[in-house]
Amino acid sequence: MNSEAKISLAQSYDADALRRSQSEVAKWKLAERQNFMNLLHSEQKQACWKSEREQARMRKLLAIRGIK
Repeated sequence: MNSEAKISLAQSYDADALRRSQSEVAKWKLAERQNFMNLLHSEQKQACWKSEREQARMRKLLAIRGIK
């Protein structure tokens, strides 16, 4: 992929960031994330989300659906 195509792709992705950050997470994704969290807990490990903001967002989304 050439530099111009990469830059164009990055700009398109960034332009849609606000919509993605404000959209609701699909139920199947929440279920998969909960399964992953259960696995981590059973192995006495901790999740490592990309950022503190993502951690807070996921805790909020899971809490809304009654998932701890």
